[in-house]
Amino acid sequence: MDTVSGIKMCFGFFLMSLMVIRVIQGEIEYKVHWKVNATYCSSGDIKDKRSFIIPTSDVVFFNKTTRLILDRRRYGGDQDGYVYVKYKGPETDPKSVGVGTYILVSRQGDLRRNENPVTNGRVESAVKNAVRTGTGSDFSKMYHEYPITYGVTISYVVWKTKDSWTTEELYRYMPTSCAEGNKWMANEGFFQLNDTTGEWIPIYYDPWNTDFYYK
Repeated sequence: MDTVSGIKMCFGFFLMSLMVIRVIQGEIEYKVHWKVNATYCSSGDIKDKRSFIIPTSDVVFFNKTTRLILDRRRYGGDQDGYVYVKYKGPETDPKSVGVGTYILVSRQGDLRRNENPVTNGRVESAVKNAVRTGTGSDFSKMYHEYPITYGVTISYVVWKTKDSWTTEELYRYMPTSCAEGNKWMANEGFFQLNDTTGEWIPIYYDPWNTDFYYK
């Protein structure tokens, strides 16, 4: 074996050792990117963000077999943003540990008058300074001009060295048509991402208080 080949083998073993150490330490890191898909729909007047806002976004880690939530984070939301999230095991294999997300969707501006009266107190507290709902009469605008199509990509952060990393996309939930059911929203409230279909399912509780990531 020549010297160059020996150096390459040693360097490769060093990188493998770094990856093994991360698994043994029981830590895995993801990049979660929420994004309005304005290509196919008007998407809540995304250009000036005067229709929809995302007050909070939650990221959860759950057991894929039992659906039990193992850990969770809550972030201040935005229509287009991303976070890096670390999860410390004991189980870190992406085949066993799923990544899910919830979002809180609300409206701002005068259009909010046409929204249904708020029935979830958490929504009310998040947008307490906004225009009151249930005081308008032109409901058609919400459904025909101002839906929001929202997507998520979830990537695994791969560390090559202690100072160098890249990402490998694991899941992509990005609607490609306004006609796709449950992949666009026109009402306020909490929504849970279905990790199989990519649909946003309306829920009627604060996701911070649930123990399971239901299908």
